[in-house]
Amino acid sequence: MEVKINVQNVHLAEITETSGEITFGKPEHVAGAMEMGRTPQLSTGQLYGDGKITHKNSKKVAYQITANLNKLPSKWRRYMEGVQVSDGIESGTSGDEPKPFAIGWEVEKTGGEKELVWFLYCTAEPIEQTERQSEENVNYSTDSVTIMALEHDSLGRYYTLIDSEDEDVTEVMVKNFFKNVQTSDAIADVTVDIAAIPGVVAPVKGATPVTSIESEQYTGTVSWEPEAETFAADTAYTATITLTAKTGYTLAGVTENFFTVAGATATNEADSGVVTAVFPETEGE
Repeated sequence: MEVKINVQNVHLAEITETSGEITFGKPEHVAGAMEMGRTPQLSTGQLYGDGKITHKNSKKVAYQITANLNKLPSKWRRYMEGVQVSDGIESGTSGDEPKPFAIGWEVEKTGGEKELVWFLYCTAEPIEQTERQSEENVNYSTDSVTIMALEHDSLGRYYTLIDSEDEDVTEVMVKNFFKNVQTSDAIADVTVDIAAIPGVVAPVKGATPVTSIESEQYTGTVSWEPEAETFAADTAYTATITLTAKTGYTLAGVTENFFTVAGATATNEADSGVVTAVFPETEGE
């Protein structure tokens, strides 16, 4: 069994609430994690009979998270506290209301293993900031955030956690964990974001057409119009590239005309991996 040795890779994501449903923003990495702690908040009850406790029950009602960071970016401190900013001037009032967010982090373990967690619906108390005067030694200022993680009705859970020591946890699951806020028992696929399709180059007289390509996120087959075993002179060729997302990735969310092909005018429909690349005529004889 591996042991925990380090905390790192803190991520934050904004939350938008509409009619009881929540939408998460794109997770952002926050550098400088020093310490992360989580403590379950309990509701307890005891039943007495014959002068003794006959039954005792404890139930989780929330988690208190303490985050100690080198420096929480001003953007996030302002968001968490709900303060107003106008023309670069910040003002705090008694009417400020904290905004909800998700927070996740990674715990590094020996043996190259790691534990990753997202707490899904959180609010923060006003951030404690410590600034110290440098004297004989350099003193560093830090930020301490006390966070309450709740179980939102639309989510039905406090957190989502994976441990790379578990045999069911794959490298792709670990790699994708902080790409989105994870709210279910399946780690969400990540939308393909490699736009430049590798391996397809402008036709040259006498060259052999490429018929397949591969990137980190997808594979693809390539067909050519007109068909040819080798490219001819004075001919305009069009390649149709059909992409298939690899495990952990999806073409859902790809925008229209997202993909590019060197030397060609490339087009694709939204949410599609079928790419049409039109090349100029090859040189003459």
